[in-house]
Amino acid sequence: MKVANFMDSSLVELDKKGNLTASPEIYNPNNAYSKVVHFTPHYQDLKYTAYFKQFSIQLYSYGVDTLWTSRVVVGFFKIFKQFSKNKFDIVRGRLPYLGSLYGLLMAKIFRIPFVLSLGGDNRLCQEKNKKFNYNSKFISYTMEKFVLRYSDRIICPNLFTKKYVERLIGKKQSEKRCTVIPWISEAIPEKEEKGFICERFNIPSDAVLILIIGFLNRYKYTDVLYNVIKKWKSPLPDKKIVFAFCGDGPLYQKGVQEFLDNESVYFWGWQEREIVHQLIRRAYLLLIPMSGFVLLEAASLGKPVITSKVEWHAEMIEDHVTGLLVDPLSVEEWVNQINFALLNPQKMTTYAKCLEKKYWSKYSGLIAKQLEIDLYRSLYQNRKK
Repeated sequence: MKVANFMDSSLVELDKKGNLTASPEIYNPNNAYSKVVHFTPHYQDLKYTAYFKQFSIQLYSYGVDTLWTSRVVVGFFKIFKQFSKNKFDIVRGRLPYLGSLYGLLMAKIFRIPFVLSLGGDNRLCQEKNKKFNYNSKFISYTMEKFVLRYSDRIICPNLFTKKYVERLIGKKQSEKRCTVIPWISEAIPEKEEKGFICERFNIPSDAVLILIIGFLNRYKYTDVLYNVIKKWKSPLPDKKIVFAFCGDGPLYQKGVQEFLDNESVYFWGWQEREIVHQLIRRAYLLLIPMSGFVLLEAASLGKPVITSKVEWHAEMIEDHVTGLLVDPLSVEEWVNQINFALLNPQKMTTYAKCLEKKYWSKYSGLIAKQLEIDLYRSLYQNRKK
């Protein structure tokens, strides 16, 4: 089976966040497809050609990252030529924008099933930041709705995302097209940390590490967490408790400056994936105001988490059963739940074990990959009939 994979975001940016090594299993899970061609608008992504080749993934750049008419038309014919040459069986789009629009049009021309993969409600971040794709709310939302409406199948990682699709194309079409398959997130292998993280990041070996991973911006409620840390007072004065931000974004420098004199707050920027995994192993508690993969990774190791009552989080976290929930804007709730977690380690361990059990029964990468492969095969077989 040959798969055409379209993604607008850059592999270079993925690499900066330390997540590049996770992408082969997402594009070609279990090496199940004989060939995957990854279509990217970014020429600089081609520097990873040799790396992806070992996973039967070929990189192709059509060089269109703006909506200039001439470039869009030239890009269309470049992609058309690749489709004529490769004879694809499935077309996969990731996010309902220009790359997926190209893929959808090719799928219709060549009569190939088109599968759209979503990560969540694509409008939330745009609305909150008042910054829209292509600098146009009309273009962004029209393109999004068109791609959703004419996809053969839509992979939603959770029920929250399925409801977002339903709002845009209606319940009848949503039920017909949507399939809920969790994100393909590899479980973090259990390894003994042996003090490596403490030495690398210069934190005390007996420190209680509270970890925050991901983009530092208002959409992720980073500004709220800064206020939480300012207001928080340790309920365990005899213990060294540290907060560490692993990520970057618009609020990174603001945080560095605000906590310059606070020896209990660290900013480590983006780290390689293996380092992030070691940080999660080392952490006592993870604060997850808004993140999909981090919540899954923490769950795979059975780590205590505090997350917000937004998006899909409550599908996985039941308050005081598999973790703790907060109103993401409430500084007081964050402070109270952090203190509860610190004062009740046995309860937090119980919650974390329940979360780990839930992960392995419903959300593991093994389950997600097989569900996706089965979906592709069913579409492929139906096409051959």
